Amino acid sequence: MDFPTYFRILKKYLGDGATIPEFFRELIEMITDDDAEDVISASGITSNKADSTLISYTKPQRGITQRMANQLLYRVNSANMTESIESRPDETIQLLADEFHSYYPDITAENASQRIPEIFVDFIRVKAGMGISTTAQKATFVNQSNQLKKQYGQFLLTEANNCCAFPGCDRPLILTSGNLATENYEVSVIEKDKDAEPLNLIALCPDCFLTYQADNRKKTVIALKNVKKILVSTHNSQRPISDLKLDNGIVAVLTGLNKLKFDEYDISYDPKQLTDKISPENNRTLYQMVKNQVIDNYLTIQKIIVNLDKQGKIDYEEIQYQMRSMYKKLKATKHDNLAIFNTISEKLHKATLQDIYFCQTIVSYFIQKCEVLE
Repeated sequence: MDFPTYFRILKKYLGDGATIPEFFRELIEMITDDDAEDVISASGITSNKADSTLISYTKPQRGITQRMANQLLYRVNSANMTESIESRPDETIQLLADEFHSYYPDITAENASQRIPEIFVDFIRVKAGMGISTTAQKATFVNQSNQLKKQYGQFLLTEANNCCAFPGCDRPLILTSGNLATENYEVSVIEKDKDAEPLNLIALCPDCFLTYQADNRKKTVIALKNVKKILVSTHNSQRPISDLKLDNGIVAVLTGLNKLKFDEYDISYDPKQLTDKISPENNRTLYQMVKNQVIDNYLTIQKIIVNLDKQGKIDYEEIQYQMRSMYKKLKATKHDNLAIFNTISEKLHKATLQDIYFCQTIVSYFIQKCEVLE
């Protein structure tokens, strides 16, 4: 079965008289938690050509583009589509299952609401350049996850704050209905060629988990490694830290910054809200960490900086230049915000030999000051 055939059958039984562009938008919103217009725009489709472009995707030998597939890939929430199908009359589900059965003999009225979304997700993964995992392979992945959950599950859930850790997903990993709470997550190894130990494990929603098992792209692995670094640091930072230790740590980082190579850049900037620099929707983990550190430590750091500058122990303008320089270099090489935050924090850590938490706190301060992540 190809995507145009899949679309035609779904529209026949679930379309309720909608036009092709209307139902295409409904289908996007069925398989994700996102607004269809946002996905369409992010796929490079201009608003004045949206309807005609969506219609073209349903023509024989066509289908969604790779760019749209990449937009949908880690936004998938197949449970939405399952619920949509299950909400239809039994007669409609039976007719839908019967038509799909001629292409997929395993589909019945009983499992149609599960299998039909799986087919759509497979279309997305293949178009994005990944292979399709067989039913047996998916079962193996889930079995491996179950073993890891027994040993590390609760720790990883807490570390991820009960939300899918994949960038841009943020789906809850514990579902509630009335007074009942159900865990809905899997545990994935981040670097698949390395051991399954806590620093190489992460909690994901079931959809992101299965997609990631088939995703061997280096950029995806790096993105997840960067999220893990933030999660680990955030978890560690929750340990009690005395005011004296915090002050000493901040002072040590600031006075050690002269070990960094100095490059001159224009430090002019416009004040912006934190949400303008870090999207809570796309980078919840980083946004929450920076927000908490700014709330907890901003005034403390500002007071320390003023005192050190007056005493001649630091040159604040030079530190501004240094932070701005590192940011500009990393931004020019197309690093994303997570990578920039981690890289600058690690540079400070190596230069000053101070706890990574204090280094991250300094970076968070300069994010708020608009020297980093403008």
